[in-house]
Amino acid sequence: MIKEKYEEWNVLYTGEKYLYDFIDNIIYSKNLIILKELKNDQRSLVLLVTLMGKKLILKSPLEKNRRKWIRFTTLFRNGEAFKTILNMEKLNNVGIRTNNPVMAIEKRVFGMVSDSWILFEYEEGERCTKKNYALVVNKLKEIHAKNMLHGDAQIRNFLYNGKEVVTIDCNPKRIWLGNISKAYEHIYLEKSAEGIDKHFDFSKCPFSYKIAQKYSDLYWSWRRLKRKIRRKKT
Repeated sequence: MIKEKYEEWNVLYTGEKYLYDFIDNIIYSKNLIILKELKNDQRSLVLLVTLMGKKLILKSPLEKNRRKWIRFTTLFRNGEAFKTILNMEKLNNVGIRTNNPVMAIEKRVFGMVSDSWILFEYEEGERCTKKNYALVVNKLKEIHAKNMLHGDAQIRNFLYNGKEVVTIDCNPKRIWLGNISKAYEHIYLEKSAEGIDKHFDFSKCPFSYKIAQKYSDLYWSWRRLKRKIRRKKT
């Protein structure tokens, strides 16, 4: 990855040299053909676009650009856009198929990320269904074999392109609790894909699985409590 400065924007892009007017296309939507708005809510804006003859995904992580605590932490680390594009590069480098990164740009105010965009290639494919469950489990095992966790192992983050399962929206992290971490990702996956556990090749009885299950129960209880508190505030 190459890092440069363009006006008030920090730019991180792949080895191919992109012209600065290409960045203007992103920031100001010049010469940008929007094919479809895939998502537009408080969390993010995601657009399917065409640019320079390619189908691309243009994404702005709105919530993480705006939340004060997250912005503060970017004083000491990469913002969401840079982190995402570097994660794509990391996965592709170890042979895990995901979107090909193109570019990330970010603007900082007082050293903190205030605005950012991510541009990456669109992956053709369809949401995985029960007929693809075995392939999804194998893909997760493949990621674990690289000593990495998926980071968001929901069924919606796996696509089937007719030949193989491709992972998207992956936030790879190092496996630091061994089988407990692996078991937790399987439990997390099972919550979004009922019946997929039939393809797991491990027992639910070992100590590591029980610890992971307990953590999962506590985590989702905490999530439900937070939602209740938010509803009361509104």
